[in-house]
Amino acid sequence: ANGTAYLAFRRDYITGQADKEHKYVIKKVFIGSETVLAKSAKLRETQLLAMIRHPYIVTYEDCFIEDGHLFVAMEFAGGGP
Repeated sequence: ANGTAYLAFRRDYITGQADKEHKYVIKKVFIGSETVLAKSAKLRETQLLAMIRHPYIVTYEDCFIEDGHLFVAMEFAGGGP
């Protein structure tokens, strides 16, 4: 699914500061005007990603829907060109 990706950090609950050692990518996909079938397909995609464990595929962390958008949190895969 097409969307926008954002770099995110886990927040330290004691200090409130961003934990720069744990980087994540949050993918934001608009689903507000899609059919129920299309929304279900995108949710199934996140469920499949959650089940996959492979060293060459980013690890799924979480997902949620808010304001007509599907947000998917995944590990950050650095080391690109």
